[in-house]
Amino acid sequence: MPRESHLRTWIPAWALAGAAVLVLFAVYTAWQSMAAEREIQDLQSRAAEEQQRDHQLQAERLPYLAGLKIVAASDTTKFYLASKNPTWPPVTAYWNGKMGLVLAAENLPAVADGRTLELWMLPRNAKPIALAVFRPDANGRVFLVLPLQEQLAAAEALMIDEEPAAGSRQPTSPSEWIALIR
Repeated sequence: MPRESHLRTWIPAWALAGAAVLVLFAVYTAWQSMAAEREIQDLQSRAAEEQQRDHQLQAERLPYLAGLKIVAASDTTKFYLASKNPTWPPVTAYWNGKMGLVLAAENLPAVADGRTLELWMLPRNAKPIALAVFRPDANGRVFLVLPLQEQLAAAEALMIDEEPAAGSRQPTSPSEWIALIR
C-alpha cells in the first residue's frame, strides 16, 4: 500500500482531471469529424444526383429545341394526319426540307402493351418506308422530331399505323392516321 499512496502524491489531481478533459475532447472531436465526413459524403452524393438530373433534363430538352426551330421556321409546312376514327384527334406534322419533320399530338388513344405506333413515308410507286416507332405518353401526347432525311423529300403521303413493339419492315395493319402531302 505504501506504493499506491506514493503514486497518488506524485500525480496531482489536477493532472488527472486535465488528462480526462483531453480524452473527452479527443473523443468529441473525433465524433464531430466523423459526423462532418458523413455530411460531406451525403452532400457530394446529392450534388452528383442533381448533376445527373440536370444532364437528363438537358438531354430531354434538346429534341424540343430542335422541334421548335422546325416549327418556327418560315419555310416550314404544316399539315395534319387525319384519323380514320372520328373520335381520335389528328396528328400535326411540320415539315421543313432543310431541318426535318416534327409530329405533335395530344389526347391520342393508348397503345396496347406489346404494340407501338409507326410512322411511314409513302413514296410514289414504291413500298412504304418506316421512319420512326413511337408511343404516346401517359397523357396521350406525342412530340417526335426526325432530323432531315433525304427520302422524305420524295414523300407523297405520311401514315401512322399500329405495329408490334419493335416496329415492322412493312405495314402490317391498316393506317390509323394519313396525310397526302402532294
